[in-house]
Amino acid sequence: MERRTFNIGLMKEGWNMKYILGIWVTFAAVLMLSMDAEANEITNMHMEVEINPDGSVTVTETREADMTEGTENYMVFDDDDMGEVEVTDFSVEGFTEEEDWDMDAGLEEKAGRYGMIDTDDGKELVWGIGDYGEQTYVVNYTLENAVRNLEDGQSLYWNFDTFTELPTDNFIMDVTSDVPLNDEDIRYWGFGFEGDIVAVEDGIRWTAGETLTSGNDVVLLMHFPEGTFNTDATDDGTLEEEAAAAMDGSIYDDGSLSGGTIAAIVGAFGAAIAAIVTFFTKYSRRQTKGGHVDSAHHIKRRNKGRETKRPPEIEDYAALSYVFKHLQMSYFEDIFQAYLMKWMDEGRITIEIDRKDGQKFDEGKPQIIIHDYQKLMEGYSYSFKEVSEQLEENDLEGSYEPLLWRMMLDTADTEGAIVEKALRKWSKQHAKEVGTVADEIVEYSKRWLEAHGYFKFEKDKVWGITVPIEAPTEKGNQLLDQLSQYKNYLKEDYRRIYEDDDTYRTHIIWSLLVGEGDDVRKHLSKLTPNEQIQTAYPVMIHYYFGSHLTAQSWSKGLGQGGFSSVNSSAASGSGGSTGMGGGAGAGGGGGGGAR
Repeated sequence: MERRTFNIGLMKEGWNMKYILGIWVTFAAVLMLSMDAEANEITNMHMEVEINPDGSVTVTETREADMTEGTENYMVFDDDDMGEVEVTDFSVEGFTEEEDWDMDAGLEEKAGRYGMIDTDDGKELVWGIGDYGEQTYVVNYTLENAVRNLEDGQSLYWNFDTFTELPTDNFIMDVTSDVPLNDEDIRYWGFGFEGDIVAVEDGIRWTAGETLTSGNDVVLLMHFPEGTFNTDATDDGTLEEEAAAAMDGSIYDDGSLSGGTIAAIVGAFGAAIAAIVTFFTKYSRRQTKGGHVDSAHHIKRRNKGRETKRPPEIEDYAALSYVFKHLQMSYFEDIFQAYLMKWMDEGRITIEIDRKDGQKFDEGKPQIIIHDYQKLMEGYSYSFKEVSEQLEENDLEGSYEPLLWRMMLDTADTEGAIVEKALRKWSKQHAKEVGTVADEIVEYSKRWLEAHGYFKFEKDKVWGITVPIEAPTEKGNQLLDQLSQYKNYLKEDYRRIYEDDDTYRTHIIWSLLVGEGDDVRKHLSKLTPNEQIQTAYPVMIHYYFGSHLTAQSWSKGLGQGGFSSVNSSAASGSGGSTGMGGGAGAGGGGGGGAR
C-alpha cells in the first residue's frame, strides 16, 4: 500500500516566555543539601520467593545495606498495580510492630520497629533504619493470590521491585516450591536487568550482572500447567498471549537465532556458505562504490585526538536521529529528554523536583507544569492516539517535534500539570502509540537529512536482492566528524560544560545527544556550589535533573507497557540470559527505598 503524507496540523512554534519560575527556590534548596553525605545503598540482596500450594507467594528479603541518611526504609504497593493480590504478614525479624506509624518520628524512635502506612494510592511497608552504617534487615511478607488461572494454565507474573530507589549490588532471587520447578512443563522468564535465570536443584535462581537502580525492574514470569496450584484468582487470556506481551521490548524479542538453530542451518545448508560470502563481498563492494557511510568505529578512529568545542547548530534534534543511531550515541528516549530541556529554555514548561529533606536531586520526583495549557489545547484537533494511528499508514509531513509536544499535552491534567505517577501511568497505558511514533523518528531523520543535503539514501540490487546505499555528502561527512570530535571534547574534561554561563545549557543538551548523558549526570551529581560555578550551579543542576527524572519516569512506564516491539514467542522459557525491557502488564513494581 502506498504511504501518504500526514500533517497533524499542530500549532506553530515560537513561545517567548522565559524560564525563571523556581530558580530562587531551587537555589535555596541546593544550599541546604549535605555535600559530604554518601548515598544509602544495598550491598547484598537475597530474595527468597516461596510459591505456596494455595497460589500465594511468601517473600523473604535479606538486605545487607550501608545506611548513611534518613530515618526509615519503605516498600510501595500501589492499588493500581495489585489487581487481586493482597500483601499480608509483613514483619521484620528482630523488630517490634508499631501499629500507629509516625513518619515524623526520629531515627531513634523508629529504630527496631516496623509498620504499615495507608496512603492515597495504596500501602507502604516501613521499618526503622536504626544506626547508620552497615545493617542487615530480614523482611518478610506474603502476596496472596499471586498465582492466577488463565484460560489454558496458571501464571505467576509479578514485579518484585521493592527496593530499586536504593542502588543494589549482588542481587540474587531464589524461587522454590513444594512443586518441582525443574519440570519441563514449567516455563520461566526474567525481565528488567542484565543477568541469568537458571534451574537449580531445588528451584529457580536469578542473579543480576549489574547494579540495580530505579531504572530497573524485577519482573518474574512463570507458567504452570492447569491445576498446579489451588488458586481461585483468575485472569483473561492465554499463556501464549501473556508471554508475547511480556516479551515486548525484551532481549527475547531481538530476532536473533539460537546456537542450536544456527548449527542446524549450517548443517543443512553448509553448501550455501560460499554463496553467502560471495553475496556479502559483492554487497560490500557495491556500498564502497556508492559511497556508503563508514562504520561508527571507522568514524571514531579517524577523529581520534581531534576536538571541537562547537556542537551542530541544529535545534531539530529528531532530524539527526539517524546519525545519532549510526554513531551509537543516542536514540528516542535521549532525544525526548533533550526536547524537555529545549522546552524549558523556550518557556513552554517548568519542571519542579519534589524532594524530602536530605534527598539528593536524583532521588526526587518530577512535576511538569505546561504554561498556558488551556489556550494551547484550543489549537489541537487530534489526540496523541489519533496521531499515532495516522502514522501507521502515512509518512509525517512537517516537523517531528510537535509529535512529542502533543504527547506532553495529552499527559497533563486540566490545569496543565503532570505529576510523576500520572506520567508513568500514562506512558504505560500508551506504550504502543509511543512506539509507533518512535518508529517514525529515523525515517523522518532520513527525509530531513536528504532534503538538507547531508545524505543520499538510495537502493541498489545484488543478485536481484534490494540493498540500501546510505551515502553522506561532503556536508554529511563534516557533520559525522563534528559530532565525533565534539564528543571527544566533552570526554576530555566534563568541566568544560559549565565553563561559560551562557553556553552550559547547550552543552548539557548535546552531551546527552552524543551519548555522554550518563557520565555527565554522574559528574554533575558530585558537584558542589563551591567549585567556582556558584552562579550557574542551582539552575544547571535543576535544569539537568528535572529533565532526567521526567524522562526516567516516562521510560519506566513505557517499558512496563511493552514499548516499541512486535509480539514474539522466540524464547522457550527454559532459562538463560535476562536483560532490560519487557515485562509489560506485570503486577507490583511499586519500588521502595529509604527516606
